[in-house]
Amino acid sequence: MSEFDSQRKTQSAPPKLPHNLEAEQALLGGLLFNNRLLDRLPALTPGMFFDPVHGRLFAAISEMIRAGRLADGNTLKHKLKQDGGLEEIGGIDYLLTLIDRATLPAYAIDYANTVQELAQRREVYEVCQRTSAAALGDGDVSEIIRAGERGLSALMAGAKSYVTVKEAGAEIVAGLKKEAPSGLRTGLARLDKLLGGALYSPDLVILAGRPAMGKTALADNIAANVAAGNKVVGFFSMEMDPAQIAARVLSRRSGSFSYSKLRSFTDRPHPSHVEPLVADLPEGLLIDPTGAQTLAGLEASARAMKRQTRQLDLILVDYLQLMRDAAARRDGRTQELSEITAGLKSLAKRLSVPIIALSQLSRQVENREDKRPQLSDLRESGSIEQDADIVLFVYREHYYLERNEPQPQAKEKKEDFSARKAKYDERLILTANTFEIFTGKNRHGAGGREEFYCDLSMDMIADEQPISHIQTPRAFGRGQDGAS
Repeated sequence: MSEFDSQRKTQSAPPKLPHNLEAEQALLGGLLFNNRLLDRLPALTPGMFFDPVHGRLFAAISEMIRAGRLADGNTLKHKLKQDGGLEEIGGIDYLLTLIDRATLPAYAIDYANTVQELAQRREVYEVCQRTSAAALGDGDVSEIIRAGERGLSALMAGAKSYVTVKEAGAEIVAGLKKEAPSGLRTGLARLDKLLGGALYSPDLVILAGRPAMGKTALADNIAANVAAGNKVVGFFSMEMDPAQIAARVLSRRSGSFSYSKLRSFTDRPHPSHVEPLVADLPEGLLIDPTGAQTLAGLEASARAMKRQTRQLDLILVDYLQLMRDAAARRDGRTQELSEITAGLKSLAKRLSVPIIALSQLSRQVENREDKRPQLSDLRESGSIEQDADIVLFVYREHYYLERNEPQPQAKEKKEDFSARKAKYDERLILTANTFEIFTGKNRHGAGGREEFYCDLSMDMIADEQPISHIQTPRAFGRGQDGAS
């Protein structure tokens, strides 16, 4: 046989599935020595044992113990003789082998966990094999992805699916003992206040607003601030490419040029002014610019980010209404969006990260005198409100004032119009750099409203007006507590 043929034969050989026969033997022997170990073990089933003989032995031992009967070498020998299965497992000699290899009670749980984990690894392999085989066929690719997801989700459900309240309480105490509090700081103290102190896993936070309100600017600021703290942020932008996002971050850091100038042919900054800013950009801000992102695609990309960087601290999605779900789409856009929001909440739990998703609002906002949004304005689906842990609305009064300059009314006195126009001009100046965020829903606490300084030409949102941006002597807006 040639070397080439030998390599081909080796490559085509079936893989060795993960297993540990010694662990299985030690566990079975331990159970025969001490029947009370069964109640202390994780939820094992006969099918989790790689060796079918071991699976049948475990089933017999468990059946006897749960029936209140002693299960040891002698009683098991008698039971297996009655069932005609003793020779199938190797006879009496094999039972003696198990007893010789019995684990100490202190290690029984470790061996049981090993058996369980290796069984789960084999199941993962089988799901992936089925998915791979389907991918090589002619089936609908969206259904192949969803079938793979369902298979892996079923395995997750088969693992331990509960935590005792005592265990959860111990985690809280462990968190309180840490010097640094848990949660992600957004870099905006007033926003952290609205969030209940910080961003927490596995919250799904919705940032909603009408176009041109500054949703993406806020998302950019949060992403860059979090990444600057040695964290990893997955930014899924379906509207902008990576260069546009980078331009916004560079503009904000420069404090001197707008991001539009970086794409200008005439009034653009010199490379020597920009290059040092690039050197300081956070490496933890990872951008996926895939348009019309699917939930399966987003999860695959997020898992790849986590695998390659060994951490993932926050996911940002810009924005919900641009995501797609081919299977759910057949039932209408409302059902499609419902599947997406429910999927994002589930993903936040599976990856143990907070997810911030931007959302558009319906046009009915424009038909009201008060343009501040409300929960009923969430576009296309009430499931957004249902699935979200926190809903925050962004609002800029200045945007609407600019588009509604007062005009003289019929029979209005000139001095009356002048007074009304002066009042308008004063308000226009006062709100020029004001960015408002208020709570529509907070599953963890009360609502609130906060004002921020903004300069959207430079993608800047801050708690306070920077000294370099002070143009008027006015004090910048104070935060206001209370229900939205």
